Amino acid sequence: MDIFPIAYAAPVSYYAQLLQAENVFFEVEEFFPKQTIRNHCNILTSHGIMKLSIPLESRKNKTLTKEIKISYTEDWQKHHWRSIVTAYNNSAFFEFYAHKFEKIYHSKIEYLVDFNHAMLEEIAAILKRKISYQYSSEYLTHKSGVDYRDFNFSNATTQPYYQLFGDSKFIHGLSIYDLIFNEGNRSIDYLIINA
Repeated sequence: MDIFPIAYAAPVSYYAQLLQAENVFFEVEEFFPKQTIRNHCNILTSHGIMKLSIPLESRKNKTLTKEIKISYTEDWQKHHWRSIVTAYNNSAFFEFYAHKFEKIYHSKIEYLVDFNHAMLEEIAAILKRKISYQYSSEYLTHKSGVDYRDFNFSNATTQPYYQLFGDSKFIHGLSIYDLIFNEGNRSIDYLIINA
């Protein structure tokens, strides 16, 4: 059993590990940890790395991940989508996949877990891979497999691929958006090699 956090357009290294795991559990019964890939992702713009954060409704310190609600007091979806378009509009495969993500940003989903689930399903469809998983029904104690709940995927290194704004230095820890928009249908081969 491999335990993963349910993430927002997670880093490339997250998907490399997720696609190799056989028995995946998404932990949703944990106390929600702040400042993680559960509601943050990094994209690469002409000005460098940009962090996109889904705003959350106010909550108590010990709120379970499955109970976290998205805040719509600001138009974060419009900001995120505009940032993604600005960053990747000139990427080789943006026009092929942009509409698949855009529809998610036009929906108002109440819970963060459900938003991340919609994103995960769309990414799996783009990669043409079925990901078998379950959501935890109680807090999971790690007994076998790998526990990725506290793993820092944003600091994990992967093999370089073409990045529109990478210049001569490859940037690690970027959202799966970066790989898909730059590598398109070659993304799955890249993820398999980098597991």
